[in-house]
Amino acid sequence: MDASYETTERTDILRPLVDQKSPSDVGLESVLTESSLPYRRRVYLGACIEMKLLFRLALPAILVYIVNSGMNISARIFAGHIGGKELAAASIGNSCFSLAYGLMLGMGSAVETLCGQAHGAHRYDMLGIYLQRATIVLALVGLPLTLLYTFSYPILVLLGEPKSVSYMASMYIAALIPQIFAYAVNFTAQKFLQAQSVVTPSAYISAAAFLLQTVLTWVTVYVMGLGLMGIAYVLTISWWLIVVAQTLYITSSQRFRHTWTGLSWRSFQGLWSFFKLSAGSAVMICLEMWYSQILVLLAGLLKDPALSLDSLSICMSISALSFMVSVGFNAAASVRTSNELGAGNPKSALFSTWMATFVSFVISVVEALAVMVSREYVSYIFTADDEVAKAVSDLCPFLAVSIILNGIQPVLSGVAVGCGWQTFVAYVNVGCYYIVGIPVGCILGFTFNFQAKGIWTGMIGGTLMQTLILLYVTYRTDWDKEYSIKETIVLAIVRIAFSVRPKCLKLVDKRGYKLHSFFAVVTTQLSGSQDKLVKVSSSTLANAKFVTLKSFAAKFHLCSSMATSDHPRSRHHRDESPTKPNKKKKASHNQEKNLLVSLHSCSKSKNLSAALSLYDAAIASGDVRLSQQHFQSLLYLCSASLGDPSLQTLAINHGFQVFERMVSSGISPNEASVTSMARLAAAKGDGDYAFKVVKDIVAVGGVSVPRLRTYAPALLCFCERLEAEKGYEVEEHMEASGIALEEVEISSLLKVSAATGRENKVYRYLHMLRECVGFVSEETSKVIEEWFSSEKASEVSGIGSDVELLRAAALKNGGGWHGLGWVGEGKWILKKGNVSADGECLSCGEHLACVDTNELETENFVNSLVALAVERKAKMNSSEPMEDFSEFQEWLEKHGDYEAILDGANIGLYQQNFVDGGFSLPQQLEAVVKELYNKSGNKKWPLILLHKKRVNALLENVNHRNVVEEWISNDVLYTTPPGSNDDWYWLYAAAKFKCLLVTNDEMRDHIFELLSTSFFQKWKLRHQVRYTFVKGSLKLEMPPPFSVVIQESEKGSWHVPITCKDGEESLRNWICVTRQS
Repeated sequence: MDASYETTERTDILRPLVDQKSPSDVGLESVLTESSLPYRRRVYLGACIEMKLLFRLALPAILVYIVNSGMNISARIFAGHIGGKELAAASIGNSCFSLAYGLMLGMGSAVETLCGQAHGAHRYDMLGIYLQRATIVLALVGLPLTLLYTFSYPILVLLGEPKSVSYMASMYIAALIPQIFAYAVNFTAQKFLQAQSVVTPSAYISAAAFLLQTVLTWVTVYVMGLGLMGIAYVLTISWWLIVVAQTLYITSSQRFRHTWTGLSWRSFQGLWSFFKLSAGSAVMICLEMWYSQILVLLAGLLKDPALSLDSLSICMSISALSFMVSVGFNAAASVRTSNELGAGNPKSALFSTWMATFVSFVISVVEALAVMVSREYVSYIFTADDEVAKAVSDLCPFLAVSIILNGIQPVLSGVAVGCGWQTFVAYVNVGCYYIVGIPVGCILGFTFNFQAKGIWTGMIGGTLMQTLILLYVTYRTDWDKEYSIKETIVLAIVRIAFSVRPKCLKLVDKRGYKLHSFFAVVTTQLSGSQDKLVKVSSSTLANAKFVTLKSFAAKFHLCSSMATSDHPRSRHHRDESPTKPNKKKKASHNQEKNLLVSLHSCSKSKNLSAALSLYDAAIASGDVRLSQQHFQSLLYLCSASLGDPSLQTLAINHGFQVFERMVSSGISPNEASVTSMARLAAAKGDGDYAFKVVKDIVAVGGVSVPRLRTYAPALLCFCERLEAEKGYEVEEHMEASGIALEEVEISSLLKVSAATGRENKVYRYLHMLRECVGFVSEETSKVIEEWFSSEKASEVSGIGSDVELLRAAALKNGGGWHGLGWVGEGKWILKKGNVSADGECLSCGEHLACVDTNELETENFVNSLVALAVERKAKMNSSEPMEDFSEFQEWLEKHGDYEAILDGANIGLYQQNFVDGGFSLPQQLEAVVKELYNKSGNKKWPLILLHKKRVNALLENVNHRNVVEEWISNDVLYTTPPGSNDDWYWLYAAAKFKCLLVTNDEMRDHIFELLSTSFFQKWKLRHQVRYTFVKGSLKLEMPPPFSVVIQESEKGSWHVPITCKDGEESLRNWICVTRQS
């Protein structure tokens, strides 16, 4: 590992970004894993759920792709009715332009992978960043393509195409050049929308553009007489209309307030890394698209080039149109697979894969039958030439077979994109298309004189081989391991049959860093007729951030099992030759398992010496293959032994040895191993190594989700050694990885900043404590006291004492903090005391503020609630139609402001299961409503949120009907629809109106799905009203008059609450800090 491996932003596409499963995705997974249901019943229920989800994504996507493809086909149809040469020129032009189309579409599929899994893991903010980053990269790629197409005429002539056709095609291509940059925006925007299951708007936009293109093309060809160039100009304009419409939709729609937050400089970070990832996707798509287009170009070299070009291009147009159905399922399968893997549902990912493949196959069979039935007539859509029509009819059986194969292959490729296997599939495509398909087609077409039929037979052969390989790989995939792929190794067995010596290629990247040995060519000298077996052990080839030669080579470990003198065995090598008996394999497996059990036992008993003895014995024997779990257990025990002074040296020395052996064995450390190693390095006083090991393993994708505990050892070590700048660097790295600091880390940064005289940093960390912690521990309070008592603190010059300016800033921030910097001059006076029940500091007499959320926080909070509610509604599998959340928003706008929101179910069902409780929904609700109405200075009714089924039950009861009808007539009752979660409704209303929320619900399950724990706790403290009913008497517990958080007043004073052990607020100690001036 090298210290230069750095990342500004943590992205991992193969694991969820949160440990918690998406609540909206758990339905399918729960059905598939419900062992109490019969197998057929599980499959049936799973199919019903998956079909809804799949077709909801696939149908609009199919429409989009058919329309997009139809735009080019429409251009060919109009060209064909102008003349034969025009059709040939348009066909060659579109074939050449497929270079740009394939590159842009393929590179755009990286957005599908990243956005799909980020959305599944609720990292909504990253979707907009990925969209912008992809658009920048694709636009830059468009520049050399523009230069290439400028010289299309000499290139086509050089390839042997007729000069007259080449000239017309080059003019046609020149008019299409602006489309390159339309592709750059359009394809990334489509993938951005698809990742969020928003596909219908794109379908409408594309359909409208297609209709407009058809009309305008007819006008330019038949009215204005512009011919082939008119067709090209209209096609370019149509693509740009799609771009404009999609951009306006994304930037203006409320649906994307959470995923599109505007332009960001972060989109310029990691452009090269994104390019490398998207290059794999581009190669995969391009090799697929260029394959057929190369065959079209080859047709121009046959005996009758015009006839061959026309017939083959018509068949390719039909194939492309049917292919778009499969591509639509490709997109749906990619989104479904990546979402399920991102949400941690491996069985759902597998089920989605096979469902999409099966459905696409059935549809392709129907399409193939339709082609065979209409083979005599279909070509007349494109041309009136009878000779061309007969040639097309002869090719239709080949076309039908291609349609069926294309019904399977793109869906499997979509699954590969969803899993991040772009590079692997690119290799499969190269082998099947360009090593098998094209050579076989050329031999059959030119050598055996089968003409166009021979070329197409070769294409079918390549596609068939590719489909079979992808089917086998998909079938053999362990989806549970795919979900936790950073902890597993995918095994593949390759038989080598070349009579050459083994070759090994050392890969060194352009910066000169030495890499692991990567066997670019793995061959062996055969001995007689005996086969040699080579085991290729590899982790995933795709990582969203670092698909580089470094990570590519580092993630490959090749272990030869050939028992020859030229290739000595590693002592960790396990012989898996087919001639060896299975008993030895089983015994070896048992040894590994027993060793792991023994190491876990040592970990529980904290017996480091025994664990190291077991480890040394395993190394010496050479019969036990150590896995990641063995090394992880040893490293954890070494780090856990640091607290024992007698074991500290032993733990550090052996920990480093174990880690070095782990890396040299080709085993990627996981987050737990890296954390243990960082702790050992920090205990040694080597903060640089502790930080380096974390950066390195994050860079190569060994840690899916970096945690606070992984970075903390390096940060605390730097702070303890007063290396402030290095501590700040770790903090920046953590912030880029989306890791929030906690009190211990903030306190350490505060301490080192105070000790090194960085007053601005001290100010910043005090406010971080205020946001993240609220009240501080005794240890942190001592750090704060030391700062305010220091000479440096007294020398800090303030910003002045403009009270009105400071008060306005504090009000904007919600109170209790102005954030403009130190106020006043001179020494600070420290006192410890208490705060009265009404919020008055008994040391200085100031009244503490009741802190509210600022406007931006509140707006983001409201938007997050809407996004969650809309997402949940979109993925509900309710049999009843369910209204949009937007209808509730419109209802609130119409019926005005409210001062209090009531969680009707929580209040009405209070104590219903207790002995004294009884079911008293209307009585308890009515008591709360009347109490709040009487307390309201404006005599305003509160708003009650209650589920529809409960409201219907109350209306059917004659004793309760009058009360409920009164609430409805006064617009104080809103009925939440069936299948909805009413929590999101009353939370949204309370946040929107910044009013009181009456509920005893702790709302713990909402904290982790909203903006942040600190914000949500602050919001609850300010707005939540609790209640009790004691013998029929109602008591409301209103929010406190002041907030127990660090506060900074407009006078420049500070008040810091300290942890209160007994929980009695009146006994809590506060640090009161005022300035002499």
